[in-house]
Amino acid sequence: MHDPREDHSGLMPLERDACAIICHINKEVRPTHGNLQRTIEALIRMGHRAGEINGEGDGCGIMTDIPRLLWEEILANAGHAPALAHDPGLAVGHFLVERHELERHPDLQSALLSRIREAGLKTSRSWSAPARSGICTT
Repeated sequence: MHDPREDHSGLMPLERDACAIICHINKEVRPTHGNLQRTIEALIRMGHRAGEINGEGDGCGIMTDIPRLLWEEILANAGHAPALAHDPGLAVGHFLVERHELERHPDLQSALLSRIREAGLKTSRSWSAPARSGICTT
């Protein structure tokens, strides 16, 4: 019998514990700032997921739909057709790398992009952006 927890790639840890999931959905099927604010408030209440208790969190975050109008602008500014923002195959990835790791491995960003392309994916836009470390726990 197949065990759905098995990961033959060796990339995922066997433990996949999650103590909570929260979901806010607008019945009018449109994103709102209120949904995002309520989700942030809920995550604040689950501080143990972010490492606020003895620095032992295992992570938390927010998943939203891709902001299509924003991506129309980003793609157009990068010289791509804005309509790509509505392509069902569009995916957006955010890779957060600690500053000291980038200092230790200055070619890390280009190596990540190379691996993505080697996997058969196309990259339309990539850039580095500063993180506000005051809101992140380490």
